[in-house]
Amino acid sequence: MLVNYLEYHELKEGKTIYHCSWITDIELTPDHVFQVRRAGRARWKIENETFNTLKTQDYHLEHHYGHGKPHLATVLATLMMLHFLIDQVQKLACPLFQAARRTCSSRRQFWELLRAYWVLRVLPDWETLFKFILNRLKLEVEQLDTS
Repeated sequence: MLVNYLEYHELKEGKTIYHCSWITDIELTPDHVFQVRRAGRARWKIENETFNTLKTQDYHLEHHYGHGKPHLATVLATLMMLHFLIDQVQKLACPLFQAARRTCSSRRQFWELLRAYWVLRVLPDWETLFKFILNRLKLEVEQLDTS
């Protein structure tokens, strides 16, 4: 397989402050090597930030899910990635999700509420669940007003 190799060094006062390299099947020419480098850097940044989120923001990617069971780690990691994808789509595209999420002080509290409401009640769909979370906040405020 033939590939192209691009290596980039950013220098400041004669010292390397940034270094990266990429392997690609895109033909590299002087006309577009800068764009290929920028695309490679952008892709790396997206991947790096995604995995950082999955490791540090309640997704616990680095936890060993398998515990010796064949394929269990892969299945659970795939489910966790699916959860992350749904979370990201909801954040971007669902105003009701966004409003319900804002009522909680943390992502962890929000997902704990989702789990608790899902277990304790028969909720036919996500819309009902998010509205329930929004109304929870209203009920708490009303209870404070009456006490």
